[in-house]
Amino acid sequence: MRFLLGLTPILALLAILPATPELGHAQAEAPSFVWWEGEAATSHNFNPRPDFAARNYPNTRERLSGNDWLANSGTRRGEAFKAEWQVEVPKSATYHFWTRKFWKHGPFKWRFDGGKWQECLANCGLEDNTSLATHIGANWVWLGQTKLGKGKAKLEIELLANQGQSGSACFDCFILMDGHFQPRGKLKPGEKSGEAMPDHFPIEPDLEGESEGLFNLRRLNETVAGENGFVTRKKGEFIGSDGKPMRFWGVNIGTGILELGDASIDHLARMLARHGVNAVRIHSKLFDDKERVRKKVDQHLLSRLHYAVTAFKREGIYSTLSFYFPVWFNVKNDDELAGYAKRNEKQPFAAIFFSEQLQSLHRAWAEELLTTKNPHTKTALGQEPAVLMVELVNEDSLFFWTFNERLIPPEQREILEKRFGAWLAKKYKSCDAALSTWGWQNQSRDEPKQKRMTLLQAWDMTGDGVRNNPAKQRRMADQLEFLAWVQRDYYSEEIEHYRKKFKVKTLIGTSNWHTADPRILEAIEHETYHAGDVVDRHAYFGGRHEGDANSYSIRSGQRYASRSALREPHNSMLANPRFESRPEIYSEIGWPNPNRFKAEWPFLCAAYGSLQGIDGYFHFAVNSAYWLHSAEKFSLSTPSVFGSFPALALAYRRGDINEADPIVEETLNIDELYNFAGTKLPQSINLDALRGGDGKGGSTGGESLLKLAPFVGKVSQEFGKKSGLKRNDKALEKGIDLKAGVIRSSTNQLVWDFAKGVATIDTPRTLGLCGFTSAEALALGDFTLTTKNEYISLVVTSLDDQPLKASKRVLVQVVTEDLPFGWKENNGAIENTGGYPMNMRKVQASLSWARKDAPKRVVALDMRGVASNQQSDFKHEKGSLSLSLPEDALYLLLEFE
Repeated sequence: MRFLLGLTPILALLAILPATPELGHAQAEAPSFVWWEGEAATSHNFNPRPDFAARNYPNTRERLSGNDWLANSGTRRGEAFKAEWQVEVPKSATYHFWTRKFWKHGPFKWRFDGGKWQECLANCGLEDNTSLATHIGANWVWLGQTKLGKGKAKLEIELLANQGQSGSACFDCFILMDGHFQPRGKLKPGEKSGEAMPDHFPIEPDLEGESEGLFNLRRLNETVAGENGFVTRKKGEFIGSDGKPMRFWGVNIGTGILELGDASIDHLARMLARHGVNAVRIHSKLFDDKERVRKKVDQHLLSRLHYAVTAFKREGIYSTLSFYFPVWFNVKNDDELAGYAKRNEKQPFAAIFFSEQLQSLHRAWAEELLTTKNPHTKTALGQEPAVLMVELVNEDSLFFWTFNERLIPPEQREILEKRFGAWLAKKYKSCDAALSTWGWQNQSRDEPKQKRMTLLQAWDMTGDGVRNNPAKQRRMADQLEFLAWVQRDYYSEEIEHYRKKFKVKTLIGTSNWHTADPRILEAIEHETYHAGDVVDRHAYFGGRHEGDANSYSIRSGQRYASRSALREPHNSMLANPRFESRPEIYSEIGWPNPNRFKAEWPFLCAAYGSLQGIDGYFHFAVNSAYWLHSAEKFSLSTPSVFGSFPALALAYRRGDINEADPIVEETLNIDELYNFAGTKLPQSINLDALRGGDGKGGSTGGESLLKLAPFVGKVSQEFGKKSGLKRNDKALEKGIDLKAGVIRSSTNQLVWDFAKGVATIDTPRTLGLCGFTSAEALALGDFTLTTKNEYISLVVTSLDDQPLKASKRVLVQVVTEDLPFGWKENNGAIENTGGYPMNMRKVQASLSWARKDAPKRVVALDMRGVASNQQSDFKHEKGSLSLSLPEDALYLLLEFE
């Protein structure tokens, strides 16, 4: 549309149609709204030839409402950039006011009818994302609430750019609505696109309501999280306030979620609880970037964090707090942390463990975070029973590849090396004596008389680094012991400080990272974690992904290849031994995009996490308070992943899949570990693309039976005086058939056919199958699945906690593969990343069940567990139930008399 100044457009009033009423609930009065286009401004002084004009995106401008937006670019050289609109308000009411705009660009202030100005700043929450081009997109932003009378109203917007600052901004459209608005690109309330690629169906669910639906796992959670007290630990388990063991099926959220409006966070909390989630890891930097020395917490983010914790608490969801990650903290100046200001590498890897400067900043953030009273609960987060855990450090270690001279400046190396010298002098009476004991030549920074001794880099601490060099190994053994002492000492001192000074009552975790040589160093790393309350890990599984910005985004022009863990159990991140003395969690786990085979992610976690007795998974990550409709690198908010949660979260949390008895037990002597004895058990090294450049991925060596042992029974480690390995070879040989490519669990409930790429669950209350199927019928317990889908995940579970054969309410959950509508690729090259709506490949499957009684009804459910309009056909003959699964539904409910 051309820019029309001084003309008054006609803005049509649109009445929203009510959503389909949920079964058994009265239809409420539908909210009303008014929608108008950004380009329909009655007046403005924006640049008439802006850089971001819709005409510059001919292939994607149809993703904008009205195929256009009001755009501006250029530097402010006079009066502020302004625009006005005339709006016809349908009735007197308090409205939610939203705009669809260009990302966080163009902070502005707004008002109606000359009222008080309100601001939309660069910390606004982006409720969805529609891509027009690389770095160019349209996002819905909630601006607040405003009370308006019926009739004409004037909206004024003024960009906040000062003289000489950029005035880049774009406004696609606006909406006033007297109810909850669900952002879905250019669609107006009540509209659905219905767009689907061949052999796919669109995923366009309605808003989560307050009602139960026909299945709702909210009942698994407490009335409010922590209603009877704090979660504690006892040996290797979390213990709820009722004294019973607890497992956590959790997700990660970040700053982007915290910045959303209250209604969106409330909606997310309801949606998570409905799908079986009982924990959220809030992973976000909190320091105030505006300060020269960043000792303060950003008050806006703290306010949003308080609201989020409260919203999750209301839905019985616990929160864990992760607020420090060295990648977030680019050092500004020497007053913050010495040595980084003039360097290109400004992220202070390793420094948190020994730098008093950085530790002082970290404690200042922690004190404000944990002792400030939450205005919604009147309780500080450190004393909040709904907070499960506080995490000290995310993804940092003295034993990872980032421990090197390029990343640690001389000023910081000197601090640690002087401490090393003092430690050696105490152990050996002098640094010269240490050198003599080692029998190894001086290093460049060795100053034994001044008690400063060189610390070598991460590679030197690996098995390869000391191979065939006994003298160097003796020196590095002392370095390992020293660094472990430094790391453990930091954790211990911080935890004591939090307990005594900040009065923290929650559990406290340490870190969650990998090492440069898992066979040699991983157990040492985890021994330092025992200063805290949990052993925590991070793990990712993905295929090849190449091209510009591939570590954090998905773009046209990149290349990728999907990869399935079901065909690679030797490389599975789930094959780690676990420590029995602490609860063990994965605070990050995920299958990054692009990858067709994401449905196996929650399936394998539920199955083998249960077998190993893993106490919690925090899947990475939630990108939206609604269902995601764009291609994002790290996301679980898609049908194939989040849509898989209900049945699998229920099975995991309910304990349907038995925890195995130990099949391999290793005792580790810490002194022997310092001397490079290492572990005899294989370790997985599964890095995401963002951190993959810092180290190496894959798995360590080890014989095939031990690599696959965690899929047969429990594989455990513990520290003790005498090292040793106890293994049940008879059970391993019975469970692992390398020739056939099949692994059977010692519980007889799980089978992993890695030759075919299929895993199955067979328990009294839950049965499931995930992987690559063929045209032949696949038997599973009393069920038989026949499908034409190449890849599918099917789970059948009892909703009334009875065995399936006697259950009155049975959920059938089926997911395939998902992609944004319009996705296009050619021989692995991405040509179009697509957009709204997310599509799922149609289900082509039937299911038979040897059950004597026929169901009274079989009904397809939508993504909210609400009955759809379609009834599913079934046959029941001679004690066998036959179902044709709907091609366009993820859930089917079977109800019996």
